[in-house]
Order: sequence, then structure tokens, then C-alpha cells
Amino acid sequence: LRFRHAIESYVAKDRELRKYELSEADWKSLMLITEWLKTFRCATTEMSTTKHPMLSKTLAIFRGLQDKIHSILSELPHSADPSLRRGLIDAHCWHTRFYCTEMTPVM
Repeated sequence: LRFRHAIESYVAKDRELRKYELSEADWKSLMLITEWLKTFRCATTEMSTTKHPMLSKTLAIFRGLQDKIHSILSELPHSADPSLRRGLIDAHCWHTRFYCTEMTPVM
């Protein structure tokens, strides 16, 4: 996003590329996606920083990521591209497959 001006300038100068010009809505979507990806990067980095990760820490990070995805979904503007919402729902469902306490046997 910090290269927005350069990208717009480059695309504007090339007639062949104009059909790929991003709209304001596209740029807003990219800004949202960038923020979401930072969340995943932080979770990945957190789990990768230790030589011997503890299960409790990994589960806490995983649960935090799930909560963040849920929060993002609830705050997503109704005007957002439906494919963004679908992608977040898919990510949430994918993560939920690995974190299901109802099926965990009680010891």
C-alpha cells in the first residue's frame, strides 16, 4: 500500500495495463487484507520464536487468532466485497477444524 502512488502512476502510463487499474474499493479491500495478514504473521512469528513450543502457548495463540478472525468478521462493513467475507469465513472454519473441544475426550 505504500507503493499505491507508484502503482497508479505506472498503470496510468501503460494503455495495456489500464484495464487492471484498481478502484478505490479495491484499495480499501487491500488495506483491510493487509491488516488481517499482519494478525496471521504475528501468530506465526509468535509460535516460531521458541525452540520448544509449549502446547498451552500454541493453543492460546491459536485461540487468539480465532477470536481475532471472529472480531474482524463482526466488524466487517456491509459494503465490503462478499469475497472478503467468504474468505474470512473459510479461514475461521478451517481453523475451527483444528480446535474443537467438544470432541476432545475427557480424562
